[in-house]
Amino acid sequence: MKRTSLFILFFLAALAVAVAQPKGGRRKAGAIRESNQKTVDAAEVPEAVKQAQDVAFPGLSVTRWEQRSGKSDQRNFTHYVAVFKQDSRTTRARYDSDGKSIALTKLFTADNAPNVVKAAATRYSGYTLAGGEEAVTEKGTFYRARFRQGAKKLTVFLDQAGAEVEKKNQPKLLDIEEEGN
Repeated sequence: MKRTSLFILFFLAALAVAVAQPKGGRRKAGAIRESNQKTVDAAEVPEAVKQAQDVAFPGLSVTRWEQRSGKSDQRNFTHYVAVFKQDSRTTRARYDSDGKSIALTKLFTADNAPNVVKAAATRYSGYTLAGGEEAVTEKGTFYRARFRQGAKKLTVFLDQAGAEVEKKNQPKLLDIEEEGN
């Protein structure tokens, strides 16, 4: 009887510890723990960032500046995001506070999707391509494609060759990039 009671007590303690663990278990090094996003006035954006934007995209007007900050396992970060239209597509250029380019993200619809995404879409029969983002980073070009089948939604991550990539292997910026305009 004592053994059974002791076993049940041990089992309940182990269960309580397992339930108390954070959802998703261990984080990878460098994973983003928290992030904040806010719209800021151009006056709040460092000059180095505004100059980098002007050099990279001369003549294109920024419609909105965003400041994104957060904490990863290794450090705190602050990024500035210029939102603007390029070739009729909503585009986001992300910079660190020194003006170094981090990534460029362009939204696309089913009509103006890159050819690599259109070709990959044939693998998801029954689904219709709705749109997504193209992200150009130092690790390469990646795509987040969104598909619909009635009310069902499917999000697929692709590399520059159109091969499916697990979300855990995507650049972290796609985890905190907001959808929409």
